[in-house]
Amino acid sequence: MKKILYAAVVSLLLGLSACETTQEITVNRNGGGVVKSTVDMSSAIGMIKQFAPQDSLSGKLKVDTSLQLASIADSITTLKGEERELVRKGNWSINVNGDTEKFVSVMEYPFQKTEQINIINNALMEMIQTKMVDQMSKSGAPLPPGMGEKPKPGEQSSIDDYYEFKISNGKIEKKLKKDKYAKVGDDQALMGLKNASGMGASVKFNYIINLPSPAKKLEGKAAKLSDDKKKVTIAVTSDDFFDDASKFEYKIEY
Repeated sequence: MKKILYAAVVSLLLGLSACETTQEITVNRNGGGVVKSTVDMSSAIGMIKQFAPQDSLSGKLKVDTSLQLASIADSITTLKGEERELVRKGNWSINVNGDTEKFVSVMEYPFQKTEQINIINNALMEMIQTKMVDQMSKSGAPLPPGMGEKPKPGEQSSIDDYYEFKISNGKIEKKLKKDKYAKVGDDQALMGLKNASGMGASVKFNYIINLPSPAKKLEGKAAKLSDDKKKVTIAVTSDDFFDDASKFEYKIEY
């Protein structure tokens, strides 16, 4: 447990400016399904080695483990009832090897209705940050300025928060919340991401949607359809979000 939390906190603090994320959603005919979120932070290993003293990293850059998120969710008092129950069903694995410079985190969880996806994502961010700050503080490992306090509920933010995602009657749509996006300049978390992107540390985002039946229609600037028409892929970057947020949008009919 300690090793997986240590690896995860470093990923959150450093990896987000040098990573590739893939969110794969498999939709069942009843509207439920499974989400698999993979974050590849292998390119951040070099940054991690520079950031922390070598003696504090001894044995901590080799992790290969997985756990049920229920073991963490129950200890986070700020999670609401629905958030806790949804998160408890997930699995989390991390594979880190400093020698081969591999750093991959995978979270997988089921959902019964699509509106639960954003709820789970926000709850996961709050849960991970809270536990990781606790673990880092107890271990005496270095924390960058501003990371010594636990996050307050609702403080976490992500690009996906700026989009409405819904599935209904054979349609899947991701649409920009234009009113919210108009105030993105006030979002300190995303402004940090923008600054990192401006310095050449753009984050890659891959979205994959596995459909229960072939697509009849697909709209989206960056959306591509597989030959069997049952898989939609969107490949974008953090630069795209700030330059043309509509590239993250898509509409699928199947």
